[in-house]
Amino acid sequence: MNKLLTITIPFLLLVQTIFSQSKEIKGDTAYWYKRNIEFQKNLDLIDF
Repeated sequence: MNKLLTITIPFLLLVQTIFSQSKEIKGDTAYWYKRNIEFQKNLDLIDF
């Protein structure tokens, strides 16, 4: 029983960390990408 808990708890924490970080990174990336596009439009920058 003790060995099972020792394996299960870190595994669950690892899974939670992986999924929470991926959501945050995707949201931040989408935000900065859209903001960059708007910034380029405002400054009339050429996309090479």
